[in-house]
Amino acid sequence: MQPCFVLTYLLVIIVLAVLAPGAGALTPQQIAVVVNRSSLESVQVGHHYAQHRGVPETHVIPLDLGPLRDTISRQEYEQEIAQPLRQALIQRGLAAQIRTLVTVYGMPLSVQGLQSTPQERLWLDNAHERFTQALQGLQTLATTLGVGEQSGETPPEPAKQATVWLERLQTVLNQRATQMQNEPDMSKRAQMTKEVTTLAERVGGQAALLQALQSVSVTVPPHIQDGIAKLQQQLVTIRAMLDALRATPSEVNRQHAYRITEASFGLQGLLQMAAAEVQTLQHQDSDASVDSELSLLWVDGLGYRPEGRSLNPWYYTLPLRTGLLDAEMPLLMVSRLDAPTPALAKQMVDDAIAAEQHGLNGTVYIDARGLKGVLTPWSSMAYDQNLRDLAALFRQVTPYHVVLEETDQTLHKPGEAPHVAVYVGWYRYRAYEDAFTFNPGALGYHIASGEAISVHDPQEKGWCKNALERGIAVTLGPTNEPYLDAFPLPSELFGLLLTGKYTLVEAYYLTTRYLSWRMVLFGDPLYNPWRDRPLATLAQLTLQPPMGKTVAELPVPLSERPFPDPLHVQQQWQQRQAQLLAQVDVLLAELARRQQAAETPSLAPAAPPPAPQTPSQ
Repeated sequence: MQPCFVLTYLLVIIVLAVLAPGAGALTPQQIAVVVNRSSLESVQVGHHYAQHRGVPETHVIPLDLGPLRDTISRQEYEQEIAQPLRQALIQRGLAAQIRTLVTVYGMPLSVQGLQSTPQERLWLDNAHERFTQALQGLQTLATTLGVGEQSGETPPEPAKQATVWLERLQTVLNQRATQMQNEPDMSKRAQMTKEVTTLAERVGGQAALLQALQSVSVTVPPHIQDGIAKLQQQLVTIRAMLDALRATPSEVNRQHAYRITEASFGLQGLLQMAAAEVQTLQHQDSDASVDSELSLLWVDGLGYRPEGRSLNPWYYTLPLRTGLLDAEMPLLMVSRLDAPTPALAKQMVDDAIAAEQHGLNGTVYIDARGLKGVLTPWSSMAYDQNLRDLAALFRQVTPYHVVLEETDQTLHKPGEAPHVAVYVGWYRYRAYEDAFTFNPGALGYHIASGEAISVHDPQEKGWCKNALERGIAVTLGPTNEPYLDAFPLPSELFGLLLTGKYTLVEAYYLTTRYLSWRMVLFGDPLYNPWRDRPLATLAQLTLQPPMGKTVAELPVPLSERPFPDPLHVQQQWQQRQAQLLAQVDVLLAELARRQQAAETPSLAPAAPPPAPQTPSQ
């Protein structure tokens, strides 16, 4: 969920020299099929796929998962899926070769959220206390400076209260910095500089001091510029140290992290660290689909945390050739061959192959709601407009007959949507409406919450189970509330597929915005219905996502990008982790020395205030 793709990991990638060469289009040799050894049907589905798509039999990996179940605990996921799967890939020499995992019938769908341990509950109480203490420190400082709580003012909630104090203190800092620069008396200016520096460090630590130094409008002497650059680099290293401490949580490491944070980032840093720790220790939104979690199979253990959702570094609008390190992590694409019965799971494969060979025939159904209004990014209005954009795209560049429904009423009458080739619509929550008949190879999804909670429960009313039961070959949906922006924008996903340049799993991972989250892709990952009959070019697509960046070229298929050897990544990360933890001891000793020097009274005569300079390292 919110993996900390931490600086330490980025540094690992920088020094990583061993990269597997790009292999062109996604191939069967880059796929591993994960089956449940405890289920004969699961094994049969996996081998059916391997045989029909030419995946080597040695790439079919059995795991002991027991009877069919939709949900497992986080501990079960780690012990029964993640750890043995990593070990199997390593033992078979596949770790640096496999780009895509296929989970099949018999594999669990979702991973439950984490539960706090007794030790974590103690840390949680302590994090709340630290937040309160830092907040009180800000309030005391603000009151001392005459910008504290106003008479009759209603105290807001703690997080908003912290924002108020920080804004008021920043205003004071700005005012005093301006007065300092305008003070003609050099002796007074030196004293004012000392006061501003002390205040800045108390509020925001050395980071705030660095920001203040960088914003000074006067000409800075070269030796001061060197000091600023040195301080900047030191703070980068300190952030990496803090990430290393958080990656191996213990009482000692927590104490060290808070000590370093206070010295380097002041009260503001303490507030941020305590608030982040509270969120982490409460394990909010730490559940996920098994498949989305498996995307981070090789990242798990490298400073990764499962809380929340992680931005997908492969999302197509991110720059492709600017050294964006996150996109070069050993991430995996995952797709699922699962349905209410093993026969239907096999049929997903057969129908995909048939559609590739003979063409995907049928009608395109787009079910919008007719929403109008301001198109703010990722809003209901934006998705509704995107559905209309998709209808226009199919009409413009393809021979398909397109049916666009633009009222708040969904397609719901029996027989209302026959011979479906493509369907996208929304919004009816977990209430599949039996209006569709699907042609072989049909693709479609319904934008609504909880549509993939189960595909095996006979009583399940959600879209995915019922569409799969009626023969759809490709769909997607969430195992829990995903929030609207977790769904790929329809014109992006189908726009890339219409070019014929991308397999299903690549188009999905280029257009889904989050990993370690609640979404599941059902379908043959190699399925490329328009590979031999491309219908769209970049010029015909409207790849202008809400972030506002216009796409100047089609994204490079993920299978053609470099893939770092996961074993080398892990080795480099462990070495870097050890180096950073060793540096922690050195920094703590230096902080203790500074504190002792500050507390020791001097017997020497008072010296005149020094000129402004960068704090010593």
